Amino acid sequence: MKRAFFVVLLCTLLGTFIRSAAAGNIFIDENFEGAQAFVNWNYPVIGAWDATDNPPPPDAGIIAKKGILLRAFDTSVSNKENPVINNTGSVVTARHFLGSKCLQLASNQSVNMSPSATYVGAETGEIRFFQFALGADAASAALPVGTVIGHYKSDWSIVTTDTIECSMVLNFQVNSTGGIDIYCPNTSSIVGSFQPGAGPGPHWALVSVIQDIRPFPVAWINYDPLTTTYKGPVHGDEPTSFPTVQSGMLIFVNSKSGGAEVLADQIGPGWGNDFADDPPGVLNSREITWEIKAMNGGTLFIDDLYWDVCGHKSITEGFSQEEAARMKDFNQATNETSRVNEWRELD
Repeated sequence: MKRAFFVVLLCTLLGTFIRSAAAGNIFIDENFEGAQAFVNWNYPVIGAWDATDNPPPPDAGIIAKKGILLRAFDTSVSNKENPVINNTGSVVTARHFLGSKCLQLASNQSVNMSPSATYVGAETGEIRFFQFALGADAASAALPVGTVIGHYKSDWSIVTTDTIECSMVLNFQVNSTGGIDIYCPNTSSIVGSFQPGAGPGPHWALVSVIQDIRPFPVAWINYDPLTTTYKGPVHGDEPTSFPTVQSGMLIFVNSKSGGAEVLADQIGPGWGNDFADDPPGVLNSREITWEIKAMNGGTLFIDDLYWDVCGHKSITEGFSQEEAARMKDFNQATNETSRVNEWRELD
């Protein structure tokens, strides 16, 4: 069993009750179903760190609001730089993971955050979470074996500078069986695969990346009150105990278990942070930018893009509940059907 997950009550309590400075943001929840993608809502919900002053808990109306800058813990966000989201792709109806639309990225098109070391949340010292559904077309999979048709890249500064000093990368590359492998150069390993074209099952890869930049294990507590489920990795005996995550990154593809582990030193020398709540230490990692890009003649389809920082550690706090309600469960199935299946249903 991977050492990334283990049950230790002390660690659960540590992750639940010991906190860093009050900060946290739900930056993106985009399903591409609206008239415009990445609508900037400028944080309509801002709550305090104290669970008794964290209004409101999520409801269907709150979760229906899609776009960017959706909720903040840090009440000073209005005085800080916000992340800038760029998109050169097109919303299409040809494919979807859920709903009826997705974002299509032709070769050299991308969705990304403008590089910045000073945006609010850049140095948030707890769990950072990134999730997206990924598809490709048959023409992309027909490119020469080994062709990298795109990537997801998370870029970091490991000291107090504004320069990118290390990255975690997932390359989407053509394999020898007509599919696409999700390959992590940091670990020299394949973390998942999917097939090109439309349809359910293996034609979409739901990629979930947990980033824990703290130097100690923390509890993963993701309770969605709207569906009354615990999302992501679970033990099955929640709320008695919860999984914990080690420092580093965990990558899940269409699964709630068996996440591929990228250790801190595989991301870059010194990646992570050495802060402690008492006494305070030095936070020396910050995420400067991220990017999903189509490359080398490939076409990507992206759906249900979600990004947040902080939280993921409470059953009752409105912020943590909203994170859980907005993110997809790690083994969420697509509702897409291929044209062949649709023809058979009508036959």
